[in-house]
Order: sequence, then C-alpha cells, then structure tokens
Amino acid sequence: MDKADVRVQNKIFRLFPQDPQEAMQLAVEQYTGLVWRTARGYLENPEDVKECVNDTFMEFYLHRENFDPERGTLAAYLTAVARNRAVSLYRKNKAHETQPLGEMDDDMDEAAGLERRMDLEKAMETLKPQDREIIRMKYYVGMTIQEIADSLKLPYETVKKRHQRSLGRLRLALIAALVLVLGMLLAACAYCSDMTIFNLTTAF
Repeated sequence: MDKADVRVQNKIFRLFPQDPQEAMQLAVEQYTGLVWRTARGYLENPEDVKECVNDTFMEFYLHRENFDPERGTLAAYLTAVARNRAVSLYRKNKAHETQPLGEMDDDMDEAAGLERRMDLEKAMETLKPQDREIIRMKYYVGMTIQEIADSLKLPYETVKKRHQRSLGRLRLALIAALVLVLGMLLAACAYCSDMTIFNLTTAF
C-alpha cells in the first residue's frame, strides 16, 4: 500500500465524525483524477464521465461504511466503484445503440431513470418551449417521433434532432443538479452532526 494514500485516507475517515463536508472535500480533491481516469477508460462522452465521477463519490459518501481498510486502500476502493459504474453506463449506452433511433421502447425506461435521479420537471425548464413539448409528447403521451412530427407539422429529421439534443441538455442539467445535491447532503449531515453534539452537551 502507498503510505501517502494511507495517510490521506486515515485523515478523511478521522474527519467524517466531526466535519463530513471537509472529509468529502478532501476525498474529492485527492481522488477525482484517479476516478476520472478510471471512468474515461470505459466511457467516451465527457458528460457520461462526469456522471460516473459524481455517482462514484455519492456512492462512497452514502455507503462509506462498506470500505474495509484491511482489504485495500481507499484509492483501490474508489477505482472499483468507478469501474462498476462506468461499465454499467457503457452497457446501457451500447444497448440503446442497438435499437432503432426514435422508436426505442427503452426510451421510457431512460426517462423514468432520469426522473428518479432528480426532479425532471426542473430540468425540463431549461429547454425551449417546443423542445419541452417534444419531450412531453414522447415520454408522457407515448407518441413516436413520426407522430410528434405529424402533430407539430415538422419534418421527421427536425424532431429527431431536437429530441436527441433535448435529452443531452436534460442530462447536463441533471448532472449539475447531482453536484448541488451532494453539497446539500453534506451540509445537511454537517448540520445534523452539530445538532447532535449540541443536544448531547445540553443534556448534561
């Protein structure tokens, strides 16, 4: 094991009880490059890489009790988490590529997954009105790209391109929101820790 890595990981876990936000900040500063390189080994799209990096640190924060220093370093643990996330996302992307564009039955699963991960309605507000209408018609009404094109009196290729572009923008908005949620989560945990300490001190 790398002694420098061990010192950093020990510092991170010492910080968690008193200051979770500082602990996570140290973890992000120390290991983002490693996690990014791991994800980049499986994913080509930079936004997919960002999503994988965010998911990796979120997974670590929420389930950090799963880390066992007897089995390896934190660097090795985060690498394994990032690899699993990246492979999962890679397989999902490949599955979509093998289906006809615009007619994918799995598109509804993708939209549902986005909505579970974040408030989709807020992300929808970042789209132009007509692009937002295309997404609603596709996922809320269940219309095909051709049906949407006929309804809006637009060329099929125009609707298809707007649909793809809108999904890309939604992913960007949701990734940014994930970063915000992580910060809010850390702040909330820090607040709870402070309140616990306050309650303990006032109880005596």
